Amino acid sequence: MQIVPMRKKHLKDVMAIEKETFGIDSWSPQFFLSELKSDLAHYICVIDRDNKVAGYAGCRMLFEEAELVNICVAPPYRMLGLGKTMMRYFIDMWIDRKIQHAFLEVRVGNNAAIHMYKSFGFEIISTRKGYYKNGEDAYVMTLDINKLLNG
Repeated sequence: MQIVPMRKKHLKDVMAIEKETFGIDSWSPQFFLSELKSDLAHYICVIDRDNKVAGYAGCRMLFEEAELVNICVAPPYRMLGLGKTMMRYFIDMWIDRKIQHAFLEVRVGNNAAIHMYKSFGFEIISTRKGYYKNGEDAYVMTLDINKLLNG
């Protein structure tokens, strides 16, 4: 498996994983295309040996802050550490780019993701009521990169 920058050619696989995982909260192909054109966004894919997308993630960076906007692993590849691999990729990139704080939103019921984020030092700072289309709440989590480095 290897991490590569997300490209338009990956969108068919990305959209299949996106729809299966997020259902009504899925992003559109047009949204992904606009993100890929943005100077503030950085998206990656984990590619398996058959050249298929096993997972993908994206973040936006502005000044000293980053937002993890999406991280997703295809069902057959879950529990293999791909989410952690992508998270480590972004944290290393944020450190290189002198990012001070990272943020994300996560479903309050997504215990696996919450556990993973906490293992990297993210902390819950608030709740967004009814954040998702189905009315589910989201936790807002933050990572203090300086605290992580000087921990």
